[in-house]
Amino acid sequence: MAKKRDLRVDAVKNRQAIVRAARQLFAKNAREVAMDEIARRAKVSRATLYRNFVDIDALAGELFEENIVAIERAIEEAGDSAGAFERVLILTIEEGLTCRALIPTLAARAESKQIRQLSMRVARVLAMALARAQARGEAREDLDAEDMIQVLAMIFSTVLANPRAKDLTARTRRSLLFVLDGLRPRS
Repeated sequence: MAKKRDLRVDAVKNRQAIVRAARQLFAKNAREVAMDEIARRAKVSRATLYRNFVDIDALAGELFEENIVAIERAIEEAGDSAGAFERVLILTIEEGLTCRALIPTLAARAESKQIRQLSMRVARVLAMALARAQARGEAREDLDAEDMIQVLAMIFSTVLANPRAKDLTARTRRSLLFVLDGLRPRS
């Protein structure tokens, strides 16, 4: 019985190692990451990797979902406080930068059922944060969640266009600040 429990703990550790390795590789690379590369980094066999994630789509979906959970948590914590929307957008960008190669990977798989569902979840989360900002007068009334997804995509694409850039976070925040001026209501 104890042996089964030990195996379960070991299986959990392997899955965590895989996710951690994938996140590190997606953060470091501007290109798609190979499953074999993830297995090597996680120090697990290919069989263990594929037992946990059938393909790169499943693994990318797992990372994307973790990012969404972080954004949902931030929105919940921010509530209706002033400036919450900007903080959520910054966090959304920072989450994206934690695994920058994930963005093109997700875009290439945008038609998969899992990625479509996660994308709809992001749209709902951003719609909620946007509605709160609009109610506080911090965002233009004519914006919707799809606009916000397009804005974030534009920022990511311009920042990620130079994969050798030194400080992606600073570059992204600067781009976001320029965009935010256009998102605020006009007086």
